[in-house]
Amino acid sequence: MVPHLSLGLWRNAGHEVPLDNDGEPLYFQAALVGPTDYYDSLLNDDYPSI
Repeated sequence: MVPHLSLGLWRNAGHEVPLDNDGEPLYFQAALVGPTDYYDSLLNDDYPSI
């Protein structure tokens, strides 16, 4: 657990990687680690801030 951390994971691959049954890559290709408010602009009523 890391308080006040934004974490984003990305699976869209730009090169040949093994794909899962859903057509998405099996593994994450990138990770974003950002400050607490990094994703605030994406929040709305469906995903309220804590």
